[in-house]
Amino acid sequence: MQMKVRRLIFMIFLVIAASFLGLDLLKKSRTVRIEGNYFIIPKRHLLLPGGLLGEVFGVETFHFYLPTYLDGSEKHLVSVYIADRTCKPSTPPTTNQLETACAATSSYASDIPGKYPNGLQERHPENAATRWVYEDSDGIVVASCFAMGDAKAEGMCSSIWRYKNLIYEVGFRDGQQKKLFEMHALTQKLLDDWSCNSCKGG
Repeated sequence: MQMKVRRLIFMIFLVIAASFLGLDLLKKSRTVRIEGNYFIIPKRHLLLPGGLLGEVFGVETFHFYLPTYLDGSEKHLVSVYIADRTCKPSTPPTTNQLETACAATSSYASDIPGKYPNGLQERHPENAATRWVYEDSDGIVVASCFAMGDAKAEGMCSSIWRYKNLIYEVGFRDGQQKKLFEMHALTQKLLDDWSCNSCKGG
C-alpha cells in the first residue's frame, strides 16, 4: 500500500514538474533583473543559465547574441556585467579599455563610442605576437585581441563599453573591427528596446 502511495506521489510530482517545464518552454522571452535594471529579452537572443526557470530572475551577469544580420556571417556574443563590481578588478586591467568604460558609467547616459573617422590603429603591446589592440586617433584602446593558436587571422577580439550603470563586452573576430561602431549601436538599441521601466514597480 505504501509503495502505491509513493508511486502516486511521484507521478503527481512528475506531472506538476512537466507542466511548469512546458509552460516555461512556451514563453518566448525572459525578464532579467540586474542592478536595478529590467530587460525583457527574446529567448532566441538570450544565452540562459542551465536549468533556470522562473518569470524574473536576478543575475550578476547575462549574455545575449546580436542578430546575425549585422555582418551576415555569425552571431556576436555580448556579455553584460554590474559596473560597480567589474570596475574594481582584483588585478589591474591590461589595457585602458575597462578604465575608459568605467569612467563613463558615472554619467548614466547611453551613448556609444564614435565612428572613428580616422580609422583604428593596430598596436602590439610589448611587441607581443599573440595579442594586440586597436586604438582610435587619441590613443584610446577600443578593442583587445588575442590569437587563436599561432595564426593572427583566427584572432578573437572584444570591445568594452557601458550602458547606464552596466558594463558590456562585445565579442567579434579580428577583421570585423570596421563594424565596431555598428556593433555598439546595435547593442545599445537592443538594450533600450528590451528595457522595461514598468517592471521596476512590480
